[in-house]
Amino acid sequence: IELVKKGSQPSGIPTHGPVAQREIVFGGLEPSTAYEVYIRTVCSPSSISSWNVAIPFTTVLEMPTNCQINLPLKDNGTETFLLEVPQTGILGVDIFIKGIDLIIEHDWPADLRVILVSPNGQQLVLSNHNGTAQDDFGIPGDTTCLGVTRFAPGACRQLKESTPPYLGTFRPDGDVEAWRPDTLNGNYWKLVFFDRALKDIGKLRYANIEFSTQKCLTPVNFVLTGADANELSVSWDVPAATCNTVRLSITKTDGTIQEVFVECSEKQYTFFGLEPNTDYILNITGICSDFSQSQESCSILAT
Repeated sequence: IELVKKGSQPSGIPTHGPVAQREIVFGGLEPSTAYEVYIRTVCSPSSISSWNVAIPFTTVLEMPTNCQINLPLKDNGTETFLLEVPQTGILGVDIFIKGIDLIIEHDWPADLRVILVSPNGQQLVLSNHNGTAQDDFGIPGDTTCLGVTRFAPGACRQLKESTPPYLGTFRPDGDVEAWRPDTLNGNYWKLVFFDRALKDIGKLRYANIEFSTQKCLTPVNFVLTGADANELSVSWDVPAATCNTVRLSITKTDGTIQEVFVECSEKQYTFFGLEPNTDYILNITGICSDFSQSQESCSILAT
């Protein structure tokens, strides 16, 4: 048996064996790494078969993965990666998915259907064949792996309304709110890639799942309720998972940002002292604790 990292040229010199049994356990491997196994039969010192075609496999991906893990995705097929996630608890009760970060190099992102699968088999579709104008999810060449595509429940933006490389935060195509409570007990998660066409190929460069112990939802029905020459008024409703305060931001077209913090239960606020005949962008974020905040709302454009 010869075991090599995928992409390395096999030497033809065995790394293991001879093996008399019909199975072998490879120890000391690196996590989140693609390997290939080559096997040949030894009948006697003078009678040895040719090496077989490479048998590929990938070790379990630790969360977060290393940056630039460079794992190939099967072209016109299905690639499944096992994810080792340390969090325990009951998903949807005392632990919640905050975001899934991915960097995927792919020549035609619309080939891909990307699904996250919980240990008990519940599926969240992250992307359902989105992206025909440009390449990739995130920035494949980013050696810091900060240039990610982040999938977050409650996010405003949708992939179908954007174009690759989808930098920033987007709502998954599926709905994690439809999941039943799911006990996390150390079993593996799965990240599944379905590629529906030949030729355009891809690689997984980075992956991470971030959790929160508190469910913090974005305030709903965020609307403009009044406008004057020097003031703008907004209102909102409190979501089921009540926030303590909200952060309201108002941004001028020159990039100047003003932020204020208001009790969530106030449900309304007026910005005074604004410039007349000026465009502003308004957003709201729920703050549930020092360690938990919601996704930012969709923007309101006002003058």
